Amino acid sequence: MLLRNLCEGSQAPAQKVTGRRLIPFSDAIYGMVTKVYTTVSGRRASTDIRACAAEGKLARAPHYNSIFNYFDRADVTPVLVSLVEQRAAPLAGIETDFAVDCKGFSTSVYRRWFDAKYGREMAESTWLKAHAMVGTKTNIVTSISMTDSHGSDSPELPALVATTAKRFALPEVSADKAYIGNANLAAIETAGAIPFVPFKSNSRSAGSPAWRRMWGLFLYRSDEFMAAYHKRSNVEATFSAIKRKFGGSVRSKKYVAQVNEILCKVLCHNLRLASLTRCTSLGSSRTLGLGSRGVIDLTTVEHANVLVALRHLRVQIGGRRPLANGLGFSRHTLRHVRMGEKNVSPSMAVRSLGWPPSVLMTC
Repeated sequence: MLLRNLCEGSQAPAQKVTGRRLIPFSDAIYGMVTKVYTTVSGRRASTDIRACAAEGKLARAPHYNSIFNYFDRADVTPVLVSLVEQRAAPLAGIETDFAVDCKGFSTSVYRRWFDAKYGREMAESTWLKAHAMVGTKTNIVTSISMTDSHGSDSPELPALVATTAKRFALPEVSADKAYIGNANLAAIETAGAIPFVPFKSNSRSAGSPAWRRMWGLFLYRSDEFMAAYHKRSNVEATFSAIKRKFGGSVRSKKYVAQVNEILCKVLCHNLRLASLTRCTSLGSSRTLGLGSRGVIDLTTVEHANVLVALRHLRVQIGGRRPLANGLGFSRHTLRHVRMGEKNVSPSMAVRSLGWPPSVLMTC
């Protein structure tokens, strides 16, 4: 339903008025995101798309070839970027610190050439770069841009900061050494944030006012600087989550389709976070929302020693890695919850926390 509401509010680009009747633009975007979310081929994803149409989430289920045609359209790219930013906007009340980085997504397209030095044909896989700004508390992607593998990291930062500043307050922005530069530090300070970008070994104190200010902080208050800088590690976790959940490569062959496919992966990530955590700020008290399933006070969760993470709503399963299952926890996979010094059943944990029983339902 989150995706349906988001697609209905998307601005459709101009379309031709003659020829065969086109599928609704919102249905095309819904089909694209659903196809990427399933991580399978378009033909196999058609089953899920038809199921969504049967539930009334689509006017009619588009054929997978029609969805592929929309992947190839360049005018769909700004719409997907806008949807990523819109889906992040509800977390403006809780996100205060941000980090910038880029990651590569591989393709199945190869570049070949004849190497005169070695006297044989060489080949390498092409890949694309996703430049993103991420909230370090919830791992939500607030702004994103795409380049090819030769695109530089540093020039992308000012646009990412400016886009995020439209919806979020920016107290702090952290980035690695690839983004150090007078223009980037000035752009971050213009947005009202403190730039925590470490200097390179060959950097000097001379520079713009923003450069000199951060040089003094980096040199004389390094512990404080590095503590703020290491929040940047969350952007690595964000890209890792996207690749583990939706794949680190793309299936599309053409460049525009590859860009749109990666944007759909990021949109799926934001939608998944929105469905798992709905955060509100009530004065100094933070609450974690579950929609119609009730609101959980984080202090209650902490006192009960149930490790519910704000960013993914994950519960510690014995001594193994955390697990999440949609909006609720499955009785088949959630064997027990660690509370205090003993293991208890999920139903006992739910009763002790005052959660509604529907939390244990499988989505």
